[in-house]
Amino acid sequence: MLRTMSDDYEAKYMDPSGAIYREKHVARIFTAIFGAFALALAALGIWTIFTASIAGGLVPIAVAAIVALIALYFAVMRTTVTRRHIAIQYGTIGTDIPIDAITNVKLEEMIGTGPKWAPGGWLYAPLGTTRGVRITWSEEGKTKTCYIGASDADALASAIAEARTRKRVDAPEEIPAPIEEQEEESEKKRASP
Repeated sequence: MLRTMSDDYEAKYMDPSGAIYREKHVARIFTAIFGAFALALAALGIWTIFTASIAGGLVPIAVAAIVALIALYFAVMRTTVTRRHIAIQYGTIGTDIPIDAITNVKLEEMIGTGPKWAPGGWLYAPLGTTRGVRITWSEEGKTKTCYIGASDADALASAIAEARTRKRVDAPEEIPAPIEEQEEESEKKRASP
């Protein structure tokens, strides 16, 4: 499922302020299937512990824990593009790409799904996406690449292009008064006792 609104997780960990593009995929069916399988394995393990042996029941319980972690790992993917960075979070895996460091963005067909190592860099593609962008950037003198799958790859590429072309204007917290007003105020302060 695609969501475009910020949530508590994104607000806390991904800095969505000033987001130009935001996408959230929730793999409910995938998570439900794996979750049900994990519950069935756990039930089998508990049943085995009570009817046969403790050691025999621990194996299905351990496998159930691994399956549950896999389900949670692939449950949600978030992508946020701001004027400063691109934040990608897939389960517990993710990266943060500074906009200023990007050297190339190209639309591409995705070569798989999930967070995984792909030729040349990491691939972050939620289940069901077939297109995305390949981003190349420079970090600490090294060239890095990552692939980001999106339900609307053209919109993601456009948002990155917009972020790259916008000029950063970091307004000061307090705008100083014109010089004439500053001089008048300092004269008033000198005149008062």
